[in-house]
Amino acid sequence: MRNCTIAVILLCSFASGIILHPDYEPPASWSGRPPSSVLGRWNSNASCVAVSSGCIITTRHQGGGYGSTVEIDGQDYKAVRIIEHPDSEADIRLVRLRYANFDEYAGINSSINERGSDVVLGGYGKYRDDDPNNQIDYGYEWTGDNSQIRWGTNELGWLDWKQENGQIDLLKLDFDGPGETDYECSIAEYDSGGGVFYNNGKQWLLFGVFYSVDTEYGSRAYYLNPATKLPEAQEIYAHRTRDFYSWAVQTLSDLSNCGSNPADIDEDCLINQADIKELSKNWLKNPPTGNAAESDVNSDGAVNMLDFAEIFQHWQEDYY
Repeated sequence: MRNCTIAVILLCSFASGIILHPDYEPPASWSGRPPSSVLGRWNSNASCVAVSSGCIITTRHQGGGYGSTVEIDGQDYKAVRIIEHPDSEADIRLVRLRYANFDEYAGINSSINERGSDVVLGGYGKYRDDDPNNQIDYGYEWTGDNSQIRWGTNELGWLDWKQENGQIDLLKLDFDGPGETDYECSIAEYDSGGGVFYNNGKQWLLFGVFYSVDTEYGSRAYYLNPATKLPEAQEIYAHRTRDFYSWAVQTLSDLSNCGSNPADIDEDCLINQADIKELSKNWLKNPPTGNAAESDVNSDGAVNMLDFAEIFQHWQEDYY
């Protein structure tokens, strides 16, 4: 197991879905979790968490970039500005979404000691294969896609180190036997970027962002040790948000300014070819309505050369 932790990229699958024990799934009416609108799906292969009215947090390793699609609460948004954590070992990024104005989002933990806390885990991703023929040797195999949000619970154990350079704290959780918490769960493929949540009595806080899961026995959760035939708890790892709170708060503040310059049509804090492309989509609309009104840079009721001239006045400005 330790070898899997040390060489997580080589021997472990990056995180992506929620796995629950049979007969221990939360009911549809379960209210002890954050609202579904704080969780999103990044492209078609990962999860993300809304952390401000216009931004999400997720991990880097699942790829994607400018123009990637983020689905939150049934609505699609476009990723327009991506800021990665300056430490290359921190697999974290904050993303500005165009047209996003969320009413609900998670706060980032700044000071609460996480150890021993009962937490809620949420993400989009694969789920438990029921395996009615009992063909699985060790634990529960993953199956399905990442079309649905799933929730479960766990208890935070301790901190561990990302072993490549020994610099990054990771929150560590175990997928124990049924009944350890009310809806004990693990994570699976496509949960990367999903969240470890804690309710402080006032709001839902984000304690961690899913990074990886131990897959020593393949794409399975809660495995049996082949030597002892006894169950062993699968281990789950998440980036600790408390460690990058100051960076996150400052970055979210900076990203909130994107779109304040009328020439920045796509709201990415840059005046460049992307804004010309947006302008061209609405060229000569008179009057532009709905979202097309953003292409009316000078607010004169038409999209034309005068708006192009306004963009040219600010060409290549980066006001992030």
